[in-house]
Amino acid sequence: MRRRTMQTAAAAFALLTLVGCGTGRQSYATDTDLKRWDCGAELLLPNIDTTTLRDISIFIYHTDDFREDSLSLRITTTTPDSLYHREELLFVPHHRRNAVGVSCEDVVTYRREVVFDRQGDYKITITPLRPVKGVAAVGIQLSKSE
Repeated sequence: MRRRTMQTAAAAFALLTLVGCGTGRQSYATDTDLKRWDCGAELLLPNIDTTTLRDISIFIYHTDDFREDSLSLRITTTTPDSLYHREELLFVPHHRRNAVGVSCEDVVTYRREVVFDRQGDYKITITPLRPVKGVAAVGIQLSKSE
């Protein structure tokens, strides 16, 4: 029963963040294995705007089973013309509870003032460098740079 509740909460969260509530933000998320996240989570970002500066944030949605004080992630970005860039990010969660109290969301800024200079689909793969327990979903949030 708890697993189904968590899956429903994660799906609702992903849907709400995808919509973005008209704030000029776009979010893309995918579910991970709550018991053991150890493989790449792929996100597909369609792009038609090749001039706007954007800030990119990484977020994770997790349960109380996630007790890490930091999480090393490998982020691989593949452009529409098949070029790729791979780097590591140290994700430091704040463990803030959401309003429902069932799970938490943590967000860290990944890049500022990025331009996606090719039209088409960008693929971003987020992979933990070691297995982790309690992560329900991971995603990318894009917002216009200020």
